Amino acid sequence: MITLRSNAPHDLTTLTKPNARNARPVRMHGNKSALAESTKREECFKRTIGIKDAYIGSLEKALREMRTECAETKVAADNMLVEAYQLIDEAQEKFMQAEAKVCAAESLRADANRYNS
Repeated sequence: MITLRSNAPHDLTTLTKPNARNARPVRMHGNKSALAESTKREECFKRTIGIKDAYIGSLEKALREMRTECAETKVAADNMLVEAYQLIDEAQEKFMQAEAKVCAAESLRADANRYNS
């Protein structure tokens, strides 16, 4: 119920009585004003929700892209690690072959020294 503040007591009684003639236009104006205000607030809320949804969508898209990039980086790192282990294995194999050749060369030198002595 809408009441208007006034110093005159008869204004309060005429405007607050349900059947008073003067109360009806005030209430209708108040209802229109409240309706307009609630409509404005609703539109503002809808815009805010739209903006929020756009931000959430943008964040979700960025998160998906980051996850994809992270997965691609992980696969690339795993491939590089496999290649590194292969290079280590190849280097160890070559080192063992070189040691065998050094051992064979020392054996040949020892045989040559015995032959020459």
